[in-house]
Amino acid sequence: MVSKTRKFRYEEIISTDFDGMTLKEVRDRVEELIRLYGVEAFIDDYQPLYSDSHYQYVWIKVPETDEEMQERIQREKDQFKINEAREAEEFKRLSLKFGSKK
Repeated sequence: MVSKTRKFRYEEIISTDFDGMTLKEVRDRVEELIRLYGVEAFIDDYQPLYSDSHYQYVWIKVPETDEEMQERIQREKDQFKINEAREAEEFKRLSLKFGSKK
């Protein structure tokens, strides 16, 4: 089934590094991040492609762009057609194997 409802994706915004900071400094930094990116932003692990390194980043939830939405809808339509064709082929194969039982 193709969903034409706009979806969300997560985007890394800024690296965070609290190493060596006092708790007060961490609190102040987190308050600043909340002011900049909102209370829904969160900190999570990020590993760049082809890298063994891990970093902590602030992430936000953003709606997909019109272009991303159209591309996703087209991919979903294409996948739906592929699945339908696969299931029809499987039905045909099983019907030949077991015959029609009415």
